[in-house]
Amino acid sequence: MLLAVVVSIAATVFGIGFAPESHHEDATETAETAGEHAEEEGAGHAEEEKAGASTGAIASAILISVAAVLLVPFAATRGGGPAVAALLSVGAAVIHFAVIAEHFDEWWLTGLFFLALAIFQLAWALLVLRVPSRPLYLAGAVANALVVVLWIVSRTTGVPVGPGAGEAEPVALPDTLATAFEVVLAVVLVALLSEQTAPGTRRRVDRSAASWACAVAVAALTALALVSIA
Repeated sequence: MLLAVVVSIAATVFGIGFAPESHHEDATETAETAGEHAEEEGAGHAEEEKAGASTGAIASAILISVAAVLLVPFAATRGGGPAVAALLSVGAAVIHFAVIAEHFDEWWLTGLFFLALAIFQLAWALLVLRVPSRPLYLAGAVANALVVVLWIVSRTTGVPVGPGAGEAEPVALPDTLATAFEVVLAVVLVALLSEQTAPGTRRRVDRSAASWACAVAVAALTALALVSIA
């Protein structure tokens, strides 16, 4: 539980501190130097700061992913299906935590949505590991399916409200990976629901191996998404 809280705090700091810096740095530098003379020394200093911010962002992305993966030993002891579902949910949550500040800059309501979504996905992952149940599977499947539908709408026709209402948003690596996690998560949860309705047909698998394999894939892809944000 404590580790999950650390993961969420680290991802939020990444989103507020490093990610917006790299997304808006050029614009900030232009505004700051608009009334000043161009000097070689100042330009060199700005380049050093940019390199430092980029290095810090990449390091933060890797550390967040490592922290998330440390949840795996606990997940592996809780069973294959719930563990895989929890890991996918944590991966999506970490990506969403990392872009909170960026979305608050766009519109406060969008920022609140991503904050609530990230907290829900992290809390759901912890709950499904501790007390896996049919209602939790159903809630997770429905919630993630709705988020996937919203992502498709935002990338095709655009959301109907907000500053960019009706404008399709560009498809990027982080949101694509988060959506992929959510799609696979929904499929896994539907399979778990089916197993519960037909327990006699349940297949025996190496749950620990499946959990570790999922952890490696989720960690690698999450790190890739965070580095691309940086």
